[in-house]
Amino acid sequence: MTTRQHRNQKRLWRRWLWTVSVGVLFLGPLAWAQQPATTQAAKTEASIAWLGDAYLESAARLSQPLELTLHQVPREKALQIIARQANLRLSYEWSEALAEPVSLHQKQGTVLDALYAVTAGTNLRLMISRSGYLLVTRAGTLMPEAEAPMAVAQEGSIAGRVVDAQTGEGLPGVNVFLVGTTLGSSTDIDGNYRIGNIPPGIYTLQASFVGYRTATVDSVVVRAGEVTVVNLALEQEIVGLEEIVVVGYGTQRRRDITGAVASVNVERLQELPITNVVEALQTRAPGVRVITSDGRPGGSGLEVQVRGVRSLTASNQPLFVIDGVPVEGVNLSELNLNDIVSIEVLKDASAAAIYGARGSNGVVLVTTRRGREGRGRFSYEGSVGFSEVARPLQVFSGEEFIALRREANRAAGQPTDDAAILDPVELEVAQSGQFVDWQDLVFRTGLRHSHNLSYAGGSENFQIYASGGYLRETGILKRTFFERGSLRLNTDYQPLRWLRFSTNVLVARTKEDLAGSERYGPLWTAYTLSPLSKVYDEQGNLRPYVTNDPTAWNPLFQLQESKDDRWSTRLLGNIVAQLNLYEGLNYQLNAGLDYSSRENGQYRTRQYSGGGQQRAVLEYGQSQSYTVENILTYERRIGTLHNLHGTLLYSVQRVQDENLRAETRDLPTDLLDYNAISSGADVRAPARNYTAWSLESYMARIRYSLADKYLLTLTGRIDGSSKFGKGNKYGFFPAIAFAWQLNQEPFLASVQQIDNLKLRLSWGQTGNQEIPIYQSLGQTGLWSYPFGSTIVKGYAPASLPNPNLKWEKTTQANIGLDVSLFRGRLMSTIDVYRSWTSDLLLQRQIPVTNGFTSILDNVGKTENWGIDLNLNTYLINRRDLSWEINLNWSLSRSKIVRLTGQTDAEGRPVDDIANRWFIGHPIGVIYDWVFDGIFCSGRSYDPAACQQEIAASAQRDAQPGDIRVKDLNGDGVINDLDRTIVGSAEPDWYGGLGTTLTFKNFDFSVFFTAVQGVTRYNPYIYPRAYDPNIVVIFLQGRSNGLKVDYWTPEDPDADFPRPHRQREMPRYLSARAVWDASYVQLRNITLGYTLPQRFATRLGVERLRLYAAGNNLYYWTNFDSYNPEQGDVEGYPVARTLTLGLSMSF
Repeated sequence: MTTRQHRNQKRLWRRWLWTVSVGVLFLGPLAWAQQPATTQAAKTEASIAWLGDAYLESAARLSQPLELTLHQVPREKALQIIARQANLRLSYEWSEALAEPVSLHQKQGTVLDALYAVTAGTNLRLMISRSGYLLVTRAGTLMPEAEAPMAVAQEGSIAGRVVDAQTGEGLPGVNVFLVGTTLGSSTDIDGNYRIGNIPPGIYTLQASFVGYRTATVDSVVVRAGEVTVVNLALEQEIVGLEEIVVVGYGTQRRRDITGAVASVNVERLQELPITNVVEALQTRAPGVRVITSDGRPGGSGLEVQVRGVRSLTASNQPLFVIDGVPVEGVNLSELNLNDIVSIEVLKDASAAAIYGARGSNGVVLVTTRRGREGRGRFSYEGSVGFSEVARPLQVFSGEEFIALRREANRAAGQPTDDAAILDPVELEVAQSGQFVDWQDLVFRTGLRHSHNLSYAGGSENFQIYASGGYLRETGILKRTFFERGSLRLNTDYQPLRWLRFSTNVLVARTKEDLAGSERYGPLWTAYTLSPLSKVYDEQGNLRPYVTNDPTAWNPLFQLQESKDDRWSTRLLGNIVAQLNLYEGLNYQLNAGLDYSSRENGQYRTRQYSGGGQQRAVLEYGQSQSYTVENILTYERRIGTLHNLHGTLLYSVQRVQDENLRAETRDLPTDLLDYNAISSGADVRAPARNYTAWSLESYMARIRYSLADKYLLTLTGRIDGSSKFGKGNKYGFFPAIAFAWQLNQEPFLASVQQIDNLKLRLSWGQTGNQEIPIYQSLGQTGLWSYPFGSTIVKGYAPASLPNPNLKWEKTTQANIGLDVSLFRGRLMSTIDVYRSWTSDLLLQRQIPVTNGFTSILDNVGKTENWGIDLNLNTYLINRRDLSWEINLNWSLSRSKIVRLTGQTDAEGRPVDDIANRWFIGHPIGVIYDWVFDGIFCSGRSYDPAACQQEIAASAQRDAQPGDIRVKDLNGDGVINDLDRTIVGSAEPDWYGGLGTTLTFKNFDFSVFFTAVQGVTRYNPYIYPRAYDPNIVVIFLQGRSNGLKVDYWTPEDPDADFPRPHRQREMPRYLSARAVWDASYVQLRNITLGYTLPQRFATRLGVERLRLYAAGNNLYYWTNFDSYNPEQGDVEGYPVARTLTLGLSMSF
């Protein structure tokens, strides 16, 4: 056995010993971390000049064993293969030697041996930087200081620093040289360089680096005995093909991806006033739609859809995975956007199938920042913002409200003089003309300030990223606010070259005031109260009632006499151990925890809302999710054409949630609010809730590439969930994807304008387990019944068990095309997909002899198809001027194929009208009468002609100015048979358009979002569409409301019915409330200025940027509401925000 073989065998035994030890101790203390060093025999070949031999001899990557066979491969390709297998990034300056063919047959040896072999006999010089770059240049270009002769008085030097133009961070391994000479150098780990022994004169300096544009500085003067300082800032090339993308249980180059994966540009979002990370997805990626139903601080009113909706009763929300830890729900308000480095969305089944039962609605992968090798760097991001209501509601003014009430009384045949229609308070206000604008009183200018400080740095073996953030946002509704403090610590520790530990830990604490979230609260009264009101009494105190109406509650008084506090604490983190078991074979253990606790305190005083509702409520809850994943990966390059990557996974997850609620009434005092809950005389029954479920998973994935041209991915996952029936707890979810790099084929290889042209095909199945738990079990309910003369309580069956309950399963096919042209100046991705979701969970009718009329079963089916398009282009791309445009556009169409299987007497499938589910139509349709105008409108009012019009209609009991609807079946009667599908919540299309313009140190960006072809009920006309139990008062004259053009005999050309004092709402009002909710929104504008490097250095910082940003600036829409996506009348308005901020690193 040779000495080299003996050393390799010793290394292998040491790896296995560590593997067994760590497995037994489960990440225990490294008591025996000190290992004897293995030295590498010095090389004597003189054909290669190495830079920094002392460091290279200790670099772990160079001593890795490497088995490699090459036959007549260009030297450039050989270096690429070696760099890829050694996990090195390659940077080289072109030389004729790189085109020469080389052969290599190395059965035993190291990476260092292979590098010597393929560069022997050439003028190439190599260097490996600490960050892992393999640098290759011609002899004479790289002149390390240690090898250069001492400068003499007749010669000068050039020195400086090379940084990334965007981040200001130093770039290691950059080639810096004088054009037309053999003089040059390369930058160290911090980006510093020095070129010595330069004869006096005027030179052109050039710096080049892979992934960056070459920078050139003309007329550099070198004087004898002096050092000329030249600093350079390199701008990144506009190519994304080499970008590393997180794809779930690993990473890939973007050019190697076979599935539909969309990335969100996080850097452009960190200056926007975004509290919840979910907001960052808003039309920033094709196929992803974020619906903002509520604009409350903290961003809790958000719904995310990836490629539309599929399920009828289960959740349609995607799975969120943060640093490898799956999290429940979409409220990520505890997460600090400044800590995030990338967001990827897995959209098709082949990409999401690795998450099996939780991937049918897509997967969102969030990756946070990590430390780095080199000098530590601090970064600070601070901003202050001011907000206001983006779209105030247009309600009736004081004079208009009086006219409305007068008309309502006239229509009812009641007196119309002021004394008859106004109470004393209203009459006094009307005579004084001091009308009240309730929105102006209830809302305010909000203030938002945010501060984030982070540190990144480390050595070769240990890197750390630490950050602390504080955010406080006072809402536009008085008293509301959201406050967050967060700490993050991410570390990487590599005690041995084959062993690595990583940690990701987030601790966050939030507090918020939820004022206005209850029914008939301040957000309701702000638009329904009469403007003829008195807010304060003679002593200057808030009046409980603003008129003589006992339901005219003062919203300011409501805010004063109530408390709605919420606290939450979240601990999210994981520990990862990575072991290199053998060449290309790695094991990873990932143990994650997502823990959150919450506390709600609610109090209403005796005076709140007219008295009698005094109550104290306290709620405590906590959620815990444990995840343990065992991941085995193997990667091998077979010859020069084949590359194989395999992944095996075994994981378990357990989630449990518990909640306790206590409520009392009739407390002796209001001074202690909910803190005195135990003193209430009327103690309500406490409520306790506990749920738990588990998931066991097995996954295998194989990625294969042939000549980097033909790419294949095979995935299979088995999930077992405790949520489903005994016989169907496990499900299998396979996927296959193929990609073809067309641009590498001979018929396109000569087309220089094409950088990348990749065709993708995929098919796969995913599941949906997001249903309420215990549905497969028979459940009991608590009932009260008489037992003799006493009322007692007991449990009785409430539902039948179904042991055959199983997953909802989605099968999806996708075809995509990725295009990059003109060196990245134009990049586009288009995907066309179709999915079929089967085994939907619905209530199936059963014979009543079972004791129940229905049972939950897998009986439904839906279809979904759509198109996703993304386009990025640089119209101008110069050193001091660039103009970029980004477009994403999506459409998604759903259709219900089957429901419960019930048929009518003629054998036709039966629709579910109560839930508005109709076979052959989209999910989420609006089923109502068809609005057909207003009776006797459109011309001068003629009583006789009006009566004839009414008599000829199907609504012969209608009155002039009433709503007219269509008699669809022509039977002369308006009833439920005349209702039909009049709209859909599914838009025709949605998308985003952004543009960024940079000029020297200035940058300016604008972003628009659009949703078109969507139909919704307007909650301010017919709120019962969202809350069936809410009171609807519209055009009665009793309360204010949305300003509309209503019918009167003098003004019959109107869109809304005549007010009437004796009815709370007009008949068929729901038909008139169906509106087009399409909109275009000016989402944000940002103007920034980055201080020139020379001025920043004088201030003692590396980079300083100032910016101003506006968010939610304007809506173009015909939907009268605070927000065209608002869910109900208690929905919090969306705020328009102006932010001023700065970011710097030092």
